[in-house]
Amino acid sequence: LSLMVMKKHALTGQRNFPFECSESYGVSEDFRELHWHKEMEICRIRNGHGKYLINGIEYTFEKNDIFIINNDDIHLCYDDENLIMQVIMFDPSLIWSGSSSPIDAEYLRIFLNTGFGACNYLPDQSDLSEKLFEIFDEIEEEYASKADGFELIVKAYLLQLLALINRHFVSIKNNS
Repeated sequence: LSLMVMKKHALTGQRNFPFECSESYGVSEDFRELHWHKEMEICRIRNGHGKYLINGIEYTFEKNDIFIINNDDIHLCYDDENLIMQVIMFDPSLIWSGSSSPIDAEYLRIFLNTGFGACNYLPDQSDLSEKLFEIFDEIEEEYASKADGFELIVKAYLLQLLALINRHFVSIKNNS
């Protein structure tokens, strides 16, 4: 892997709302190479299967799995077959500026992996996944509409998504 070129990708969204929600069909050449970005990423596998390599750990994925990728996590996706991914990317400052409430920092805990059992991979969890997918779909619909105030609604859904994923990892830690 040290021979591979690593690239840093950047969010193309607006500066005043550093957020993107997109759908990806297959994996482009750029994302088959090790890369990182300053944005945080949540990736839902809508269809297909393949492999992710994140910070040297290989994950095999299939439909309904979710990946949580911290800013500056070195990662790539490969060996995809019939892959459709829904990708949410956002700058951490959208959630927590460092000077805002310490409660806001809790939303980002799943990305930091520090001592509470979170990891990059959330396999299909039936009841939890169903609720998360509803929120993913609401985010996608609202983001695509660009209706007046969509940024507020997208951020509210994103906070709910992050809180539910955090709750999941806390319950796993508490039950182990």
